[in-house]
Amino acid sequence: MPPSPREPREPREPIIYCARCNANTPTRDPEIITMRNGMPATIGYCVRCGTRKFHQGVGR
Repeated sequence: MPPSPREPREPREPIIYCARCNANTPTRDPEIITMRNGMPATIGYCVRCGTRKFHQGVGR
């Protein structure tokens, strides 16, 4: 049975493209930042290879 919409869910690791793995992989230690132009961005590290990843906008 799926959780009701009002129950809090566990936070998920955002899935962001990794240029080294050439795949969308989960992100370790995600951090949401604000760029100089005021837009949000997500940075973190690939769980497979450890490469730093960057995604404009909030992670999916």
